Amino acid sequence: MKYDKILTMLFVIIIIITNILYYPSYYILTNLTVYLIAEILTLYLNITPLICCNDIILNVDNVITLINVSPECSGFLFISCSILLIWILPNINLKHRILSLLLIPMIYITNLIRITLSLIIGINTNVEIMIYSHRTIGQIFMLICVILLNIGFLNMFGYINFKRNDNDDK
Repeated sequence: MKYDKILTMLFVIIIIITNILYYPSYYILTNLTVYLIAEILTLYLNITPLICCNDIILNVDNVITLINVSPECSGFLFISCSILLIWILPNINLKHRILSLLLIPMIYITNLIRITLSLIIGINTNVEIMIYSHRTIGQIFMLICVILLNIGFLNMFGYINFKRNDNDDK
């Protein structure tokens, strides 16, 4: 039991230090996000964007548009907060805490979907709507998805019980 607490505290400290050291850069994840978004646009929409550092250059509404994928767009903060939540909650089995790391690719893929949908909306409408969908609707979408992924994870291992017991009414 003591081993679990030490490992949990160590992991929490590592997450916090990683956030402090890499904020606001997250270059590796940001670059990966840029390249994956460009690949998604190329493979599935037959749009070939130009990539320059963290920028994607697209033709949106017959206007050449520079889309900067900032470090915040990498989803790193959503990922680290989600994992940190699972690791600081009390009474969670160490094996389940380790399994929570599987949420990382799920949250990252959700973030890629959010950015891609915003770009598709912008390509089919205009830049202003794309910016609104990315900054407002996309952030709400991402927050809801991360909350649902965490609740689903906790429910899957029995830490949250959504089943109603009919005997409670009596």
